[in-house]
Amino acid sequence: MEINRNGTYTWQLLAILLVCGTANAEPTYSDVFVSGTEGYHTFRIPALLTTPKGSLLAFCEGRKTSRSDHGDVDLVMKRSTDSGNHWGPLHRIYEEGGDDNITIGNPCVVVDQDTGIIWLTFCRNNQDVLVMYSKDDGHIWSNPVNITASVKRANWDWVATGPGIGIQVKQGRFAGRLVIPCDHSELSDGKRTMISHVFSVTTMANNGSWAGTLENIPMNVRLSS
Repeated sequence: MEINRNGTYTWQLLAILLVCGTANAEPTYSDVFVSGTEGYHTFRIPALLTTPKGSLLAFCEGRKTSRSDHGDVDLVMKRSTDSGNHWGPLHRIYEEGGDDNITIGNPCVVVDQDTGIIWLTFCRNNQDVLVMYSKDDGHIWSNPVNITASVKRANWDWVATGPGIGIQVKQGRFAGRLVIPCDHSELSDGKRTMISHVFSVTTMANNGSWAGTLENIPMNVRLSS
């Protein structure tokens, strides 16, 4: 992130280009999301994915009225088909409530390499976890499905998917499983503890439906306040 002289923020996503097949080429930089443009006050929480077809998909929170983590926040995306040299227009891929203060954010995306389906998890108001998918390289997205009951425990008062992207396990008995990084908070005796965890998906159906057993796997990272 770069803070400009006028106080605005520029998110720079690095595209590493190999020129003429050499590994020593200098990287180039592209300003993908720039605050104060395209109808949004601020862009935060980026995630960058390379699709099976070689496209780069950049996701972000589009915060309409302020830099605040909570408010009127949409989920937006841009696409590059030339390794990040040029980026297409901004697409709002999901929002709720028009101008209401509903926060749609925390994008975390992963590709199922077995099916080619791109899965995008995100949150509503840091209370609900949703997922939607694309079967056509990110051009068209399904309606979201609320999976909160499967991936959020009753004693969590806040949850966030990501940041960044998920992974797919390649080897061993869990091969094929998709893993989504997350964090959440718990309240105990008036004290809030932030805890990192992941949830994993055992199977996905080839037709694009969410299937299988989801497991929350706690990680030994705790921040108390």
